[in-house]
Order: sequence, then C-alpha cells, then structure tokens
Amino acid sequence: MADINVTVAQATPINVTTGGNNITVQGGQVLPVFQQKETYVPQKFTATVGQTVFQLSGTPRAGSLEVFRNGVAFGADEFSVTGSTLTLNGGVDAGDIIDTRFVVA
Repeated sequence: MADINVTVAQATPINVTTGGNNITVQGGQVLPVFQQKETYVPQKFTATVGQTVFQLSGTPRAGSLEVFRNGVAFGADEFSVTGSTLTLNGGVDAGDIIDTRFVVA
C-alpha cells in the first residue's frame, strides 16, 4: 500500500477515503491504516456426467468467484452464479474435478 500524505490547512477534522481504506486526519494527527486481507473459500466437487449445477458453501462476493475444471480456468462468460448456486454453461464429464474459490459476500 502506498503512503498517502494529506496536508491540513485548518484544525477542522477531515476524512479521506481511498481504495476502500479510511484515513482520518485530526488536528494534524494521521492515524494508521490497516488493510484487511481477503480470505478465499476453496471448494472442490467431483462431477457427474452432464452436471451443470453446483451448490457452493456460501454466497460469493460479486466478481470474486473463480472456477476450474481439471485445473483449467473457466472464463467469466462460461458460468453464472445466483446466490450460492453455481451454474456452468455446459455439462461436464463424470469424474471431472470442479474447483472453486471465492470471497464470501
């Protein structure tokens, strides 16, 4: 994370928001900012022939879901997710390993 410098011309407290992190400057005092690490939830499925629907253990945060078939990543246009239900656009073969990882919403 890059340092952020804020010059305060008056003693009025101000709040500065950048990249989802909050910095508060009060009377010239800069308070430390801690960046929270995101935790990805991994989940593995062994598919049945033609399977397209998989129930995830949680609801992924928008844009965080990654899906792999036997180690090869699916493109974002090859699956959809509604709530905690993952739907592949096409069926897979019996025994295919579907790996997922996501940040819980």
